[in-house]
Amino acid sequence: MIVMGRFSSGPVDDGKDPALHRSRLVIVWLQDQVALPSPEGAAAGLSVADWERWAENFEI
Repeated sequence: MIVMGRFSSGPVDDGKDPALHRSRLVIVWLQDQVALPSPEGAAAGLSVADWERWAENFEI
């Protein structure tokens, strides 16, 4: 099964105004079972995602 998560946070670039900018990252992963991602399995993989490298800034 293919699972997609869309995450957002403050801006990656410190020079951006946090009131006007955010960053986002879409992560896609595979899992064996048709079910919501388990917190135990998803958290381990998501915690190592290189947010600064892959996230993009956008303006609100």
